[in-house]
Amino acid sequence: MTTYPGTASRRRAARLVLAVVGPALAAVLLALGFGLLFDPRAAGDLARMGIGPGLRVLLGVSHLAGGVALLAPSLAEPVSILLGLGVSGMAVYLFALGQGVMAGGPALTAVVLVAFGVSRGLRQRAAELSWRRMLERFGEQADADASREP
Repeated sequence: MTTYPGTASRRRAARLVLAVVGPALAAVLLALGFGLLFDPRAAGDLARMGIGPGLRVLLGVSHLAGGVALLAPSLAEPVSILLGLGVSGMAVYLFALGQGVMAGGPALTAVVLVAFGVSRGLRQRAAELSWRRMLERFGEQADADASREP
């Protein structure tokens, strides 16, 4: 097996980034969800943009649910990707309304959410693949040892 200098430190740094970004995204989504549901200024701002109370409640609840789901390791990948796609749709909607400056925040949030979900999924698949390779090598070694025994 070939190892390259700095590979382990890069893996540790990537794990640290994912460990920090996940809870930070969850905190941001929870704060946005509470703001959408309980802040009267947010209701007024959304009403001025043409977003009714039903969509405001839907957005608030989805942000709250997404924030809670990001804290669960098994749900973090699919939820972050789905939320990222949903938030990107909202950014496109705001941009179509002529709210270009207001679309920047959701667009950035969407990019971070999707990148987090994809990187988490890739990391999980790489770990599964390395386990499979290790088990295959162990099996091959056990077979070779068994064939040498009289």
